[in-house]
Amino acid sequence: VNNNQKYQIVNFNLEDIDDKLASAIVKIFSKMIFEFSKRLERGSFPFNLLIEEAHRYIKKDKDEELLGYNIFDRIAKEGRKYGVILSLISQRPVDISETVISQCSNFIIFKMSHPRDIDYITKMIPNITEDIIKQREEHFDQILQDITEYDKYCREHPDFKNNMTEITTSRIKSIYKQCLEDDSFLY
Repeated sequence: VNNNQKYQIVNFNLEDIDDKLASAIVKIFSKMIFEFSKRLERGSFPFNLLIEEAHRYIKKDKDEELLGYNIFDRIAKEGRKYGVILSLISQRPVDISETVISQCSNFIIFKMSHPRDIDYITKMIPNITEDIIKQREEHFDQILQDITEYDKYCREHPDFKNNMTEITTSRIKSIYKQCLEDDSFLY
């Protein structure tokens, strides 16, 4: 609740449904939400469509059979002005519509091992280079080095307030350790 306005999360779990039917359900509900939003005062009732396993639904197709057009291409291009945004999660970005990917402004990239996905991401994201992808572990090492220096500073200055930083650095170290154990850096 914010300023006496209620927010609601609606979760459709489609994991046990056939891909073709699940795709139709996601597309129809997305179209309904988009059309509803277009009739409202712009942005007055925002929607965030969070789609996990997006490669199952947001394909590189025209989708002429079901809707006559790709609803996700339309939402990606026009949705923001009506308060409809897409948040996508996928392990196979190469299978997602290029139009949708090109409209994304933020990316959080975890482990990708398939060469086609890595190549695709480096081509689709204008400011990412292969060096960035290959050097994730090195960047993490630099962060840990900075943390070590900061910890040293804190030990030498016991009156320095750093309780929030201690929690954060502990979490970063934990994630780094897990990435090393799982060999889950990008490359």
